[in-house]
Amino acid sequence: MATTTDPRGAEEPRHPAQEDLARLRAFLERHGARLVILGGLVLVAILAPMVFRGLKQRNERAAQRALISARSVPDLETLIARYRRAPATAVALLQLAKTYYDAGQFEPARGQYEEFMRRFPEHELIGVAELGIVQCREGLGQIEEARAGFAEFRRRRPGHFLNPEAMFGEARCLKALGRVAEARAVVEDFIAAHPDSGWVPKAESELADLKREPAAPLTGPADGAADWWSSFDLDAAATNRTE
Repeated sequence: MATTTDPRGAEEPRHPAQEDLARLRAFLERHGARLVILGGLVLVAILAPMVFRGLKQRNERAAQRALISARSVPDLETLIARYRRAPATAVALLQLAKTYYDAGQFEPARGQYEEFMRRFPEHELIGVAELGIVQCREGLGQIEEARAGFAEFRRRRPGHFLNPEAMFGEARCLKALGRVAEARAVVEDFIAAHPDSGWVPKAESELADLKREPAAPLTGPADGAADWWSSFDLDAAATNRTE
């Protein structure tokens, strides 16, 4: 006689989807904490740049407002200390250097130009700081050093919009050193090289002065050393050119 098996004692076959769900549950039980941490790191990696950009933009807007409202040296110094890398800080450094220079404080002025170069070495107005440092040397009576600095600026930046100012600076220093013939040559070479430049009338006037009389050595900045700053527009500076 055949025997029968009690169907209640047999294990019910499971659907493949149930088996997949069971394996997933077991995997999460073993690795769930690690996955949560990994997911958190991925989320941070995605969100951090967005948060940084937002904070940077807000910081830059605040610096711009501070620059617009700056009315004194302490205002500029506060802006520079608070917003170290904001675009407005670059302009504030140049403005503060100019303020010191105009007041005859050549060492503090040079310090601000040097700080500009440290913070913004790739800035489009880096040439303004370079020439400003040379102007400060001239103001401090370091005439030979200033002459060499003006000549070096002209050599390295032949197409820079401040190249004519460097030419006038070099001529001033040569005149102050009693090297009037060399000063004339510098101005004459500029006129010959840039006959259509808007700087030619000033160069011709300077040349006429050089031809009239030699100069005695100077101990400070010559007349006209800072004239270019008086009407200097930092916002438009990068668009100007020599010719």
